[in-house]
Amino acid sequence: MLEKLEILFRLPCAFRRLTGYYCPGCGGTRAFRALLHGRIRESLYYHPLVLYMAIVFALCAASYLFARLRGKKSAFVVHMWMIYVGVGITALNFFIKNAILYVYGIPLL
Repeated sequence: MLEKLEILFRLPCAFRRLTGYYCPGCGGTRAFRALLHGRIRESLYYHPLVLYMAIVFALCAASYLFARLRGKKSAFVVHMWMIYVGVGITALNFFIKNAILYVYGIPLL
């Protein structure tokens, strides 16, 4: 039943349809689903940003919990370099997967 529901709500990527190449977010949903099922390597394969964001979120949540237990407000701050790393991961994922598709004709997703 769950698989039928997933097929019903799966939308095609407009960027992929128009260009034939992967968009910067292609594979993100599959990566998130794989991470929820504990398949870390598969999640990294589909889109490494998902694991990076899960780690940042876990650090943020742990920092917040630790600060609250100590009676403080919050200790975790999202720095600009964290955002730059996320943008860099997305850009590398986009260029590498599309280069493999273009040069070798191998569809990775």
